[in-house]
Amino acid sequence: MDAFVSAVRHFIARDVIYIIGGGTVLLSFLYLFDKIPEKDLPTPYFLFAAGIAYVVGYAVQDGISLTGLTTTSRSYRPGPFLRCLHKKFQRRPFPKIPENFDFHKELIELYNRQSEENLSLLRRTTNLMFIGTSMGACALLSGFILGIKAFLTATVFDFWLSVTVAAFGVLFIFHSWIKVTQRAETIYELSLGTRKPSRKKSK
Repeated sequence: MDAFVSAVRHFIARDVIYIIGGGTVLLSFLYLFDKIPEKDLPTPYFLFAAGIAYVVGYAVQDGISLTGLTTTSRSYRPGPFLRCLHKKFQRRPFPKIPENFDFHKELIELYNRQSEENLSLLRRTTNLMFIGTSMGACALLSGFILGIKAFLTATVFDFWLSVTVAAFGVLFIFHSWIKVTQRAETIYELSLGTRKPSRKKSK
């Protein structure tokens, strides 16, 4: 039962974002052709649409990552701009990670020796990273599709809708890059034992 609950929690925390992101792309595509359903879909159709949205969301995320706009790498070493962004967000500089530091090996070791509290911190950062990469990619694609709609209809609403959705895509992508640097930082610091389990203050 515990394993089942853990699997469901893992799905809700990460995989459901693919359904949301893919659903955004599908709705934008349907809106382009004025085909958005006016009534509630029957449950089988809804489940089928959710399945398609999951595949679309996953494919769009991985497809955009090939362009270099997003990444889900655990071993990323940020450049000057991302180091500055990381410092602004974290209020501390990105650590100097040795070139021979093996992120993959250390991550495996962490799951063998770290406390559940520290691992939950790493999992949360990872899940937030996937939210940024998936929603950022899907929002950018949706903004492009809605931009075509705005060009065809020449309406103010469609124009600003496309701009707003695309802007959210850019924000999500920035969010994902911050989480990538946070994840790399967390793996490195946990491997050094510099992160200690937080203690709740007694009231």
